[in-house]
Amino acid sequence: MVARAPAALPAQHTGFSIPTVPYITTVRDPVLFPALFGSDTASCGFAVADVLLVHATRAGDVYRSGASDFVFDYTLVPGLVDMNRGYAWLDMHVGAQTVRVVSTHVEAFFYDNLQPYSIRQTKQLIHDLESTTSALIVLGDFNNDPHDPIPRGQLNTGARLTASAACPAQPVLLTSATADDTCNTYWMMRHAAYVDVGPESMFGANATWGYSADLAGPAIDRLLESEFHQTALGLTARLDYIFVRNGATVVTADIIGNEWPHHGWPCARDSQQQNAKGTALLLGLPYTDEHGCAPSDHAGVVATIRISDSPSQITVPPYRVAHIYAYLVGFLGSVGLLWWAVRRRRQQRRLRPWRRQPHQVHNPA
Repeated sequence: MVARAPAALPAQHTGFSIPTVPYITTVRDPVLFPALFGSDTASCGFAVADVLLVHATRAGDVYRSGASDFVFDYTLVPGLVDMNRGYAWLDMHVGAQTVRVVSTHVEAFFYDNLQPYSIRQTKQLIHDLESTTSALIVLGDFNNDPHDPIPRGQLNTGARLTASAACPAQPVLLTSATADDTCNTYWMMRHAAYVDVGPESMFGANATWGYSADLAGPAIDRLLESEFHQTALGLTARLDYIFVRNGATVVTADIIGNEWPHHGWPCARDSQQQNAKGTALLLGLPYTDEHGCAPSDHAGVVATIRISDSPSQITVPPYRVAHIYAYLVGFLGSVGLLWWAVRRRRQQRRLRPWRRQPHQVHNPA
């Protein structure tokens, strides 16, 4: 169930959505769609959200929950599609301890030779959670591999962030001490005293992203890069993490969902079947139509975490801090607009007497 404390917002941050567009967003599914829509095709939009799910048996332990927006967003289509990002959060009791859990998905889009939006969003996230004294778990898609930005000219079929004047490349000998967090959200979290639960994020075998965008298993064009990075089954980057601090410690951690095609469902579209069958052939893997498509273009991270030395109650919800930026910007904007209006009014009053005087012609005679 979606976590929701009594008299609180649900732990769900509703992000951006793409509306349905006839023909352009048409999707075919001969298995599910006929019963739903009376046809095997439908024009489909989608919505993106951050959600925290809690097992029904533990729902009563959640005593506060909500969501917060990031101040800095990427606008895909001005006036139509604003990539609204943020995070969902909850506070819950674990025995005599208390834990705060946060789920986020920072911006994926970026401009070349500019610091990505995700950096400012992660900076806000870290700031918003600074006052949290309880055990803290932050999880989600941070849209950076530890090795980002990668050197220009390196094989980059997944369009990862490349090094530039604004975003220095990572050193060859990459450690927490040598890493540059100027344009890397992962190292920002690590340098803010968050612990990555693992499994080891710099090992290619633990990559979590790179399946084809239409979920037809590993993308054929990424197989060579996957081999170069020694990653599993076409996954080319580690983007998904679980971070802990303040008395939360990892017991075990693992990657799930990276064993294609053993988990999935039938590929309905011809393009999906072509990609899935071609990839299986190139990798020498058995292929069945029943399990050709993956449930996501990401693999997942799962961990067992121990909570200790955490207070029994958290006093400050993060959203109060999260929105202070918006309030400050709005207040300063209002003051500036008021100042401009008053100044303009005074100028008009000074000019008005001159405008009302009739033009006089002096006759020397």
